Amino acid sequence: MKQVCRRAALIGMLIWAPRVAVAQDLTVLHPRALLINFDPIIESRSNQRLHTVGGWNDPSILTSGYISDFQTTSHGLLMYRLTRTVTVDVWPIKEDGFRYTDESYLACLATWSGWHTPDLCDYKAKVRDFDLARKVDSGEIEEVLDHSAPYFGGYETRMIGRGGYWCNSPALTRVACSKIFIVSVFNYERGVGEMLEDFGHRTESIMRRVYGSWAAEETHAWNRFTLYDKVLPGKAQCGNVHYAPNSNSDYDWGSWRYVDSTADYWLDTFPAGYPDEIPNFKRSMNCSEWGYGDIRLHHKWWYLRIPHAAGSITEYGMTRLNNWWAYLQDFNTYPESGGDHVPGGPPPAAETYPGVVTAVSANLYDDWAPQINATGRLVWHGYDGSDFEIYSANVTGTNVVRITTNAFNDEDPKINAAGRIVWQGFDGQDYEIYSANADGTNVVRITNNTVNDWHPQINDLGKVVWDSFDGTDYEIYSANADGTDVVRITNNSATSGYPREDVWPQINNSNRVVWFGHDGSDWEIYSANADGTNLVNVSNNSYEDEYPQINESGRVVWHTWYTTSNAEVYSADATGGTVLRLTNNSYEDWYPQISDAGQVVWMARPAAGWEIMRANAAGGGLTQITNNSTHDQYPQINLAGEIVWQGFDGADWEIYTLRDGAILQVTNNDYHDRAPCMNDESQIAWHADSSENTSEIFSAVPVIPIPGDFNGDRDVDLEDFGHIQTCLTGSGGGPVASGCEDAILDYDTDVDTVDLDIFVNCLSGTDVQGDPACAG
Repeated sequence: MKQVCRRAALIGMLIWAPRVAVAQDLTVLHPRALLINFDPIIESRSNQRLHTVGGWNDPSILTSGYISDFQTTSHGLLMYRLTRTVTVDVWPIKEDGFRYTDESYLACLATWSGWHTPDLCDYKAKVRDFDLARKVDSGEIEEVLDHSAPYFGGYETRMIGRGGYWCNSPALTRVACSKIFIVSVFNYERGVGEMLEDFGHRTESIMRRVYGSWAAEETHAWNRFTLYDKVLPGKAQCGNVHYAPNSNSDYDWGSWRYVDSTADYWLDTFPAGYPDEIPNFKRSMNCSEWGYGDIRLHHKWWYLRIPHAAGSITEYGMTRLNNWWAYLQDFNTYPESGGDHVPGGPPPAAETYPGVVTAVSANLYDDWAPQINATGRLVWHGYDGSDFEIYSANVTGTNVVRITTNAFNDEDPKINAAGRIVWQGFDGQDYEIYSANADGTNVVRITNNTVNDWHPQINDLGKVVWDSFDGTDYEIYSANADGTDVVRITNNSATSGYPREDVWPQINNSNRVVWFGHDGSDWEIYSANADGTNLVNVSNNSYEDEYPQINESGRVVWHTWYTTSNAEVYSADATGGTVLRLTNNSYEDWYPQISDAGQVVWMARPAAGWEIMRANAAGGGLTQITNNSTHDQYPQINLAGEIVWQGFDGADWEIYTLRDGAILQVTNNDYHDRAPCMNDESQIAWHADSSENTSEIFSAVPVIPIPGDFNGDRDVDLEDFGHIQTCLTGSGGGPVASGCEDAILDYDTDVDTVDLDIFVNCLSGTDVQGDPACAG
């Protein structure tokens, strides 16, 4: 935890520049946080949770205090929303594959010795198991709070995702997440004060990044703010997390020694008069100001003085916000804090979407992750004020049904063409697999055990696949949606080292299953039939192969990590054979999706922004769909080759689609629209931050042109007849007059009696909707 103030070499190169106040409104931050309590049930101790067995603190009470403290000390600028809490009966896996058991952990606890080394937990496993990358990029969460026991092996804070940097620990960057996010690992043996300290070291790391240095000098605002008497006698200001203004050593928050400090300036005055007025606030103070040595009280005192004003200041050639809470929490927005999603710039060129957009849900809570089936039935998980439940509705917003009603989280539903839904639901101890009809009938609990069953998928035949913990590692299972015919597809283990995990299965309508699994050295792509036969190692290399997708013809695509900054897309048959490399470049290509026609789309980072790419699964046809100065991400493709994705318009995320060679903008508003999906009928669904505090489900249905409806009022009547009459050229005549191109209904070059016959066949009458198929 120790942070040493060091003089950066560039400090001596900085040149003082005039300070310029820049307009910058204060924004209250409402980050969505996922709380994971790793708190195993100890069966031998009357089924008590580990925190009770150890005589430690209740994680829920600790979290409540943590959130409350920041609401106060941020002056109301940091208002955490704990949108999901999961308390799991899980022993976190270590980086070397070790897991404690109830017995082995209690044996170490009894003597406080014999703990496993190396101690560090596997962060990628947490990202994978809890689907953190997708949740962050889609806006479901912005932060992860992780409560663990002693020797569960977590850093106090760790930054994860593309562009991550040191945040009191090494960054984890080989994770397919376009945003950076922080996982804070707390120890429920300790208290809220230690939790605040974790955030304090996060603050030090981020602010050092923001200002480019951290030194004991009266230079830029961050250096000034953190001065304490020991490093610059007589010039103490607020100190840092370990050193109060008068501290002589680490954690010396209880010293009665009086020193002169200007800490009062930062409480309510900054940036007025900065820096000339700072000396006027100097006065003598000691530990009586910050809690007599209490860790929590000191840290709250320190956070209250974190700059929290509107505007910005330019000094030493750097323009920096006067509200540091924006950097500490909303760091993705600002380049100086590592942000890669900076607002500004022109929106990408696109045509207006010719369709009907519908708000499917409208309530006071969050609704997330919609999926749409072939007939236009939607399913999603939504918060009900207590936990997440499963809902469904028609794409038009009608016939909304609440599928589940219980006291635990039900999440990530999938729906097949017949309207059968599958999801993972928490039962108070672990996740189980459930299914139901989209109308809420015939609810079935497919699994019923004491381990995690999650990441389910369902095909149109009603076959369900998922991964489940078998006591050693995760394996792939299948069953019918009614719970019958449960099959364990994989059954393997490693004699040493990392376990033979098999995770995130996908299934097509031929009952062929694909997943990625660890072979003892790295992650590979595997496939098998749903009955467990014909197991194939599709990929076989020394790299990391992740997140495969399979189409109806059995073609598989996935991405492979070569380095932390280079991932490529591959394709192969699920039954084995030649593996094709679809991309060959020096940047990231992530999350490929494949259509039943064999077209592949993915997100790639060829330059400053994410772009949408397309190629043939059999090789060739590489095309860059988007090419602009903003981000385009997470494409989906249907049978007709239409693509939908989320694109940044310079201010927020919008939904875009490619149809008939044209890019169409489906949404155009001032909030985030993300995570789109699309069926073969070109119907689209997504979730959107429709207001400051909630996310809702939206859909879009394309308007199919009606032949003869020249004025766009959806009927074909005498007004339209007047148009075609004016445009008549006769057989072989032409070219048609300007504005008459739409009157050519038979796709030749003239407007003649053939076009009139089609028009007559399409006549519907005034205010009677025409038939899009009337032309035959």
